[in-house]
Amino acid sequence: MGVIKKIIILLIILSSSLICQFLKLEDYLKLGKENNFKIKSLENIVLAKKSAYKQASVKMNPSFEVEAGNKEQYVSLFQGIEYPGKIDSRMNLAEAELNLAEAELNSYKNELDYQLFTDYVELVFSKKTLDLLKDYYSLILELNKITKYNLDKGFGNKLDVIKSKVELVRAERNLVDAEKKYHQLLKKIKTNISDSFIDSLITLSDDEIKIKDFLSEEEAYSLALKFNANILVEKNKIKIAEANSQNVIISKKPDFNIGLKTGFDEGYFATSITFGMPINLWDNKEGAIEESIHNKNSSEREYDNVVKSIKQEIGFLLIEIKNLRNTINLYEKELLLETKEEYNNAKRLFQAGELRLLDFLDAQKTCLDVNLEYIEVKKSLLLAKANLNSVIGISLLEK
Repeated sequence: MGVIKKIIILLIILSSSLICQFLKLEDYLKLGKENNFKIKSLENIVLAKKSAYKQASVKMNPSFEVEAGNKEQYVSLFQGIEYPGKIDSRMNLAEAELNLAEAELNSYKNELDYQLFTDYVELVFSKKTLDLLKDYYSLILELNKITKYNLDKGFGNKLDVIKSKVELVRAERNLVDAEKKYHQLLKKIKTNISDSFIDSLITLSDDEIKIKDFLSEEEAYSLALKFNANILVEKNKIKIAEANSQNVIISKKPDFNIGLKTGFDEGYFATSITFGMPINLWDNKEGAIEESIHNKNSSEREYDNVVKSIKQEIGFLLIEIKNLRNTINLYEKELLLETKEEYNNAKRLFQAGELRLLDFLDAQKTCLDVNLEYIEVKKSLLLAKANLNSVIGISLLEK
């Protein structure tokens, strides 16, 4: 019974280990953000702004004084009172600054999501390219062996051997470059999440990466106005400028100081009440008010520029996505089928001795090029769709 239990435990451990080795895209994006130092820094800024907002509601502390002389002893208590509305104004500014810090955090998370996603997609399609080039190299290697064999047996020619060898060298060089690129991307992915078990990433099919589609530019633009991170940042900058302007205006209003003084003066008990307030004789905040107005105008213009830029980018991306879809349809419905058919015909004729080696190599190369281009176009479509979702400000993955 003890042996059976040990076997069951071992199987559980092994299965858990296998599960851990499989990292889904959404988990990769999550890990990438969790291990990012800039996000931690921006999160600390948000926490600091929350503390500043809490502090903004604090009232003035009272003060206490004691006077003691030969003939007089007094105790005084003073309380400063801010002009009505100053605390609210200060809190509005602190809240706007907090909202901006949160918007900047979300903006960076959005940018990071897209960059992490791009690296992931590049890796997935790099593996597809690598596999294709490996197959092509194997085919050319076998062809080179056949031409050598034919030459040795006396019914081949040296030119075919040279041609196949040249193509083999070219195929090997392309394969080495593809392997180098793949391992560079793999290293980058590992760095992104500070982990070492990423080989399982490449087993995912690109068909599993689902990204939301948009039917119209109006729909995408409407959502961008609500969710685009840069637009939200600029909106909050306007709110800060407005709150700061209000803060400067109300700062012209005087604060009050009320005091109670009680004690003995030459043996007699005395009590007095004091009231004080500053007189804005020289500083009427005129320069600060003008500065706040200019800052607000500048923020509004920057907001308009960002909105215009986002709208243009959405339009360009939708056109790009449409063109890439049309290109993919062309490959899937015509080019892939035609080149495969031509390759099969060329292979049959070459094996029957009815086609020159050079023509067969050309058919192989054409088939390879079309498949490599198809991989590149599919990758470009995924990245364009992800870029659009990133610009809009919504999740990259379709739920």
